[in-house]
Amino acid sequence: MINYKKNLFVISGNRSDYDLLYWLLKEIKKNKKFFDLKLITTGNHYSKKYGSTYKNIKKDGFKIYKSIKIDFLKDNLDSLIKNISFISIKFNEIIKRKKPDLIILLGDRYEILPIAIVSMFNGIPICHLNGGEHTLNAFDDYIRNCISKLSYFHFPSHKKYKKNIIQMGENPNRVFMLGGLSEDQVKNFELISKKKIQQELKCDLSKKNILVTYHPETSDAKNNKKNLENLLKVLIKLKNTNLFFTYPNSDPESLYIIDKLNKFKNNNKNCSIFIFKTLGRSRYLSLMKYSDLVIGNSSSGVLEAPLMNKISINIGKRQEGRIKLPSVIDCEPSYFKINRLVRSTMNGKYKIDNKYSFSKSPAKAIVEKLKKIKIPKNIQKSFFQL
Repeated sequence: MINYKKNLFVISGNRSDYDLLYWLLKEIKKNKKFFDLKLITTGNHYSKKYGSTYKNIKKDGFKIYKSIKIDFLKDNLDSLIKNISFISIKFNEIIKRKKPDLIILLGDRYEILPIAIVSMFNGIPICHLNGGEHTLNAFDDYIRNCISKLSYFHFPSHKKYKKNIIQMGENPNRVFMLGGLSEDQVKNFELISKKKIQQELKCDLSKKNILVTYHPETSDAKNNKKNLENLLKVLIKLKNTNLFFTYPNSDPESLYIIDKLNKFKNNNKNCSIFIFKTLGRSRYLSLMKYSDLVIGNSSSGVLEAPLMNKISINIGKRQEGRIKLPSVIDCEPSYFKINRLVRSTMNGKYKIDNKYSFSKSPAKAIVEKLKKIKIPKNIQKSFFQL
């Protein structure tokens, strides 16, 4: 007999973390006799510029408990720091009214860091998903490790990442390697038929198709413009090809990328260019399924594309340090090297050699573990010695 429901706060700050958290939220919702779920949204979910993705959450049938809306009029460091401060204040007000037993955070975005800091000061244990990973040329790397040290329970996606967390001094008894939610994402998404997606996107998929997502390298911003320029110079020469671009994350210099993509579309005569603020989970993965190549520096090219048996070209160092399956080809951001790789992959030179076995369901496994977790009386931690 269940006498007590665990009060869970789940936080989402953008489209990418929500698309993964969706599968966990579904499982939590199925187990409502064990959990009182409260979903809190912030980040670019409420930005028209980035697609107002909070609407996708409501469309999926999840109730948003509280929202923290922030400003995206500028994409510089001053704006980012102001947003971090604002989220801290607003989230502290929320938990003063209703304090959760556990807070679930995924990943490494700057919008999530103030949530972790406020939770720690208020003595609320954090369950951190996807810790222990490494991405060289992004703020995310620092932020992810900060959140891991502020967290009490850990759910890494790979045994190597579990080891990294323990090396940071975290107690292995609170580090649970149950797989990554990308597996649920690829196994369970609703595939949209080619005919329907052509109608929805007003495109002809009988051409060659490339899916492109390019984010700023926030730890090495000086080369962002040049690297993007090199990529677009390669792509603009392709003929009889559809180029499907999705918007970057709302990081510093993201507005420059958006402006550059729109100008690129207007000045192009060779290929067909489509630019989307957001495609949504099913349309994005369906489009990936029908694409000949995935290219850019998004985590989806490293995590989801290989599980879909798609070749992806990973440009630059933004994802350097992540575990990669053989179908992910790292590429320096020079025009010559990008051009050579794109031509080779489109001509069928590279073959997929992924050897990967799926877990049963990381989302279900995480929920089962959350049922059994005992809420600590305090979140003080000693440094675990290897």
